[in-house]
Amino acid sequence: MQTPSYPLYSQATDNNLRTDSLGLVIVIGMHALIILIALWTPLTLPVPDTQAAAPKVMEVSLLTAAPPQPVTELSPGPQQVEAAATPQTIETIEQQELLTHKDAQTTISDAPKTPEPIKEKIPETVEEEVITEQQISAQPAPDTTAPTALPAAPAETATAANMGANQQQLREVQNWQQQLQTHLERRKRYPRQAQMRNQEGMPWVKFSMDRNGQVLSVMLAQSSGVDSLDKEALALVKRAAPLPAPPPEVEGETITLTVPIEFFINQ
Repeated sequence: MQTPSYPLYSQATDNNLRTDSLGLVIVIGMHALIILIALWTPLTLPVPDTQAAAPKVMEVSLLTAAPPQPVTELSPGPQQVEAAATPQTIETIEQQELLTHKDAQTTISDAPKTPEPIKEKIPETVEEEVITEQQISAQPAPDTTAPTALPAAPAETATAANMGANQQQLREVQNWQQQLQTHLERRKRYPRQAQMRNQEGMPWVKFSMDRNGQVLSVMLAQSSGVDSLDKEALALVKRAAPLPAPPPEVEGETITLTVPIEFFINQ
């Protein structure tokens, strides 16, 4: 029997195979790319380290592998002699400098120091002489100063006498003022109208008197605020004449006084 031919089916199968093969290729390619990327990234990371370490390796290799230079290419012998001799010359110069410093120190230390103790000893002797002169000059000082203090005694006695006299004069004046005040108090009359009204006050009167105690003038220096009390104060001074005569300590032919006259019911 002959098998029937299906041209459409065969074409479809071919197309499917092609698409499947292409899909496999794409998938494989993608996996390959992923694998390559995964493998490529760690290889690129240590690149800086290798580059940084490379100069060190190169330096070592160059140093170890450097061929020895021939003797003929070097500089002439005198330069080598000078290079080898420079440390010795430096050492000799340093030794010479040290020796010079030591010599200078020894010369400085060995220098004589005789002037210093002479300078220290001379002021001591001078100070001792000055102290002795001061002591000698200070000893007769009490003899010379003592007579100068003697004339001060009369002045002190005079001032003491003056003070005593002044105190005595003050006592005499105070006693006379007290006598005058008691003399006025004994002759004082409390106004009846002011007493009934319980009016109180203290007027001040100013009056002049001669040395015999006669009143020459009277005036009101300060009012008490009550008319009857002020009038009684003025009348009191005139009524109390003659007043106690002033003592000799109170100078002047006319004496002017200002005294308070107290008016209080409870007195």
